[in-house]
Amino acid sequence: MRSRSPLPQDSHSAARGGSLPGGGGGRVELRARLRPGDGPADLAEALAWLRWAGAAGFRLLFFDPGAADEEEAGRWLARLQVAAEALAPALEVRAARWLPLPRAARLERRELARVALGGGRLLPLELPFSHDLKAPARLVGDLRRAGWEPLLFAPELHPEVQRQAELSRYLLQAGGWLVLDAGSLAGRNGHGARVAALRLVRLGWYSFCAGFLAHPGGPVAPEEVLELLRRAPRR
Repeated sequence: MRSRSPLPQDSHSAARGGSLPGGGGGRVELRARLRPGDGPADLAEALAWLRWAGAAGFRLLFFDPGAADEEEAGRWLARLQVAAEALAPALEVRAARWLPLPRAARLERRELARVALGGGRLLPLELPFSHDLKAPARLVGDLRRAGWEPLLFAPELHPEVQRQAELSRYLLQAGGWLVLDAGSLAGRNGHGARVAALRLVRLGWYSFCAGFLAHPGGPVAPEEVLELLRRAPRR
């Protein structure tokens, strides 16, 4: 059962993640929900989160525009990039729209290449919660055989994983990489999600943590997550 990250290991990464080109050897946030209403309450809070990210050691931040259309997403990305130059000069902001897995499986290769992180093969994907894990695992396997690296966000939110975390092995065996939501480890997503996330940590089956800047109520401190990972007993 593989559990290593597909990205280069970096001792400064937020949590067993790595650095992407442009990350400058610092922490990488794979899913920042900075559009007001998605995470921060308003523009002022979004800018405060950007300043916090720079001070917390993040050097590369992928902005997820959520439900915004392409035009609005582009406007927000440009606004955040300009703000980052003033508030956190060492922080690079890029776009990364996390796609529902079933939708990604229907897209053509050129369309998938547009959403791959860093212009590479890493696909940011969301699991469907209305199926058992075997059906999504088949889609993950199809994408993997096509040469993509599927990053699966927040498997701990899936009802089956909360019932029995070991069922996530179907996703791993198909070639997926599990990306834990930092908010789950910090208790932002409820007790069941936190227990499932910690179980995946104990199993050694996660590859990244993301979503440090994605939750109403403020960012999740990387040190808080790292301390949880250090304290989690291993099998």
